[in-house]
Amino acid sequence: MFVGLAGSTATSADLSFSDVPAGTLLVEIQLAYRSDFQWCLAPIFRTTNLNVTTVSALNQAARYFVRARPVSTGGIEGDWSPTLGISTPATALRNLAPQPVMIEPALIVPAEPVLDWPDSNEIGGHPARALGRDDPQSTWWANRAGANFAFNARMSGAPIDTIAVLESNASESSTIRVKADGSFAGLVGSSPAFSTAFAPFRASAGLPGRKAYHSLVRLPAPQRYEYWRVEIGGPVPGEVFAATYAVFGLAHSSRNFASDSKSETVLDAGSVERDRSGNPTRVAGHRGRTVEFEIQNMTEAQYEGAFEQIRWLTGTTDPALVVPNSKPGVFLHDRILYGLLGPGRATNTYSPRFTQGFSVSSLI
Repeated sequence: MFVGLAGSTATSADLSFSDVPAGTLLVEIQLAYRSDFQWCLAPIFRTTNLNVTTVSALNQAARYFVRARPVSTGGIEGDWSPTLGISTPATALRNLAPQPVMIEPALIVPAEPVLDWPDSNEIGGHPARALGRDDPQSTWWANRAGANFAFNARMSGAPIDTIAVLESNASESSTIRVKADGSFAGLVGSSPAFSTAFAPFRASAGLPGRKAYHSLVRLPAPQRYEYWRVEIGGPVPGEVFAATYAVFGLAHSSRNFASDSKSETVLDAGSVERDRSGNPTRVAGHRGRTVEFEIQNMTEAQYEGAFEQIRWLTGTTDPALVVPNSKPGVFLHDRILYGLLGPGRATNTYSPRFTQGFSVSSLI
């Protein structure tokens, strides 16, 4: 079986199938940003059209890799086709003009433990509980339930003011809404105790060519509820929504971000070695980044109130959501980090002012 490109627009591609085996009931299609379909979101969706099918809600200025396989009436999956590459054009330029205010408070959000993911919208093998693991290979996939994709979370009732859905295939027009209630029945009812309006999903609009997209929801005030629900609306490729991480938590913040201290390096779990002739032995792996920055010139009250608890909430073995600069705009998406914190270092040498260093081994 082969898959080809029959036509395309800026946000959609018409896929054609040839040499489809006799007895094929449907075709499974896999779409990814990497040609090896590994270490990235690569959801599989199905079509019963054995000639041409349209994949919409693609991102601008991006490259995609597609493969397909037949599924027989007996449920037997065939071999994957050769990989097809798709490149989409840029359709809207971002506004890169400097803003009057370039820096807003740094956020450190220890992930609140999720005790259960009750009655969430999910596809078998890719449950909602995968969102609570800092494992890039464990992802949540969902078919649309009614108008939206949704997952539910049960927690302790501790205050929450920040919700993030990270590494998703959300399209430019996807939206997000957060609900909360003291009971599950109230949460899924028509009038939960707390609800936001639908807002744009992506943390930054008009962002081309990223391998996945993040949402960052900041509530006006902390909310204390045991049950939470996140609903995602709008189109996604293949009508299968996929995301890798979800974080609920209370932000520890400070305006004292040291703008001249941030550094970033690539974190690549793969490796490459060369033999004596220079021939490479390459092992691909997940790619992230290590980011270091400082919060400086804090009073003791600021230091104790904002950051002292983090050392025992996360230590160096539990993940946290980190945004060194939370200024909204076209660059916010690329500032969002999620991963393990390093030991850091707090200093107040010969001064009543404190400086706290942070190091984040980010998976995104």
